[in-house]
Amino acid sequence: MIARRNSPRTAPPRLRRLRSAGRYDVYLVDGLWTREHYYLDFAQGGNGLRYRFIPDGEIWVDDGIRPEERDAVILHEAVEADLMRNGLSYLDAHAEATRQEADFRRVRLPPEARMVRDHIGGIS
Repeated sequence: MIARRNSPRTAPPRLRRLRSAGRYDVYLVDGLWTREHYYLDFAQGGNGLRYRFIPDGEIWVDDGIRPEERDAVILHEAVEADLMRNGLSYLDAHAEATRQEADFRRVRLPPEARMVRDHIGGIS
């Protein structure tokens, strides 16, 4: 289920703008509010081509994501949105974005985060 754009909240649950990522404006959002009012399964982040409640050209990052993980989430969402914009299905775009995110995390995450990742078996 994907929620409709019209919501009881008068404005999207943006907490603050984080930065730009290519053609996208990246916002930190209230993840709990987003799950309660837009989409129960919203996790880590999203983009406007995957979720109708996110404006096109935006990437939302759940405020529950640790700051050192945000770049990995932003990369995933930007890759996914770009591939979908170029005609790939969500499933194919998501698979490629997940592959690129996993490569990024192997190189960029701090040692303690890599240790947790290795313990739980990697990114699924």
